[in-house]
Amino acid sequence: PVLSVLCCLLQDAHEQGINAVRFSSSSDLLLATGGTDRVIKLWEVRAGSLTHRATLDGSTEGITCVEFDPTGSRILAASYDKSAMLWRLDDSSPKLTLTGHSRKVTAARFSGCLHQVVTGSADRTIRQWDLHRAACVQVVDVASYCSDLVCSENCIISGHYDSKIRVWDTRTACCVQELPAQGKVTSLNISSDHRHLLSCCRDDCLQLVDLRRWSNDRVCFR
Repeated sequence: PVLSVLCCLLQDAHEQGINAVRFSSSSDLLLATGGTDRVIKLWEVRAGSLTHRATLDGSTEGITCVEFDPTGSRILAASYDKSAMLWRLDDSSPKLTLTGHSRKVTAARFSGCLHQVVTGSADRTIRQWDLHRAACVQVVDVASYCSDLVCSENCIISGHYDSKIRVWDTRTACCVQELPAQGKVTSLNISSDHRHLLSCCRDDCLQLVDLRRWSNDRVCFR
């Protein structure tokens, strides 16, 4: 069933390449995909097949990242057009567009609060946003291209092209931990209990880090 869903996406979902795919945080039957064709598409997953539900547009360039909010009622996306956008599922037009990065936005994530968002960019900054004001409230300068990030309690974990994973304290905007990787970090994911971090790099392996220990020890899958 999983293979049949993936084949359907590759053949029929978008006019150009697919850069992001994400299940809803509130339902395993709702799926969002974002593509180089500048749109996000919503799909219902039933019996191993996909049914197109809606198309969300508004980006002027390709989508790099998509994420549902914890309630499953909104979608956040990052784009090559240097912005992040927020849609409500009942409205195909973006409700908010967050601008301020000088290069493509590679990651956009909801933080611990529903009204706060964190973005990472190729411009070597991480930005925190207040959705109530549609304003950037904090800018963190980093040493390298930020390819992805995840949020945990009081911290942001970012992956970079200088082969480093960095942990930032959101209260002080300071880097409190730096973990070496074996290659350029391309993607991060965090477990639902926030105990484990999974990273993938351009060294052809996956690394699993136990966040409870914060050591350089990790499990490597090749």
